[in-house]
Amino acid sequence: MRNVTDVASSPNISGFYPVLAPLDLQGLQKRAKELGAVFSWDRDHQFASFTMAHLMRKPICMKILQEELTREISPNHVLKESDLSKLNYLQACLKEAIGRNPSYWEDPLELKPERFLNSSLDFKGNVFEYIPFGSGRRICPGMTMAAKQIPLIVASLVHSFDWSLPQGKSR
Repeated sequence: MRNVTDVASSPNISGFYPVLAPLDLQGLQKRAKELGAVFSWDRDHQFASFTMAHLMRKPICMKILQEELTREISPNHVLKESDLSKLNYLQACLKEAIGRNPSYWEDPLELKPERFLNSSLDFKGNVFEYIPFGSGRRICPGMTMAAKQIPLIVASLVHSFDWSLPQGKSR
């Protein structure tokens, strides 16, 4: 956090003299790139936590996902990127955590991964009802990493542990 504060609060000479920007005299561009990887990692984990929280609030969805993982992945198998293509319900759960716009989705605040099971929607930025990573020139540069990292995190957590809210809690 200290590094983030240092970079954000440092006066940038290149801002006053743009001709000096390519020289990166203060090393701010290099430090900002290093911190960008940290921010991306943090956002992936926040999204995974968000997804896990919603799955725990809807035990039937958690059970369906656990059953899919048990059916498709052997218990002692370490999940790999190549396994993700077999996990349709996992992909639907991840899409569902993002789709919240009431003008496009019926019951947008209700967790219903089933609405994405037979859907051809993807996150590449071509369908404007569903653009979690943006589109066009403003599309997120970390999209490909997040598309692999987040499903692996969520699948590993659900596959390796039994998750539930404390007894009697629904939120």
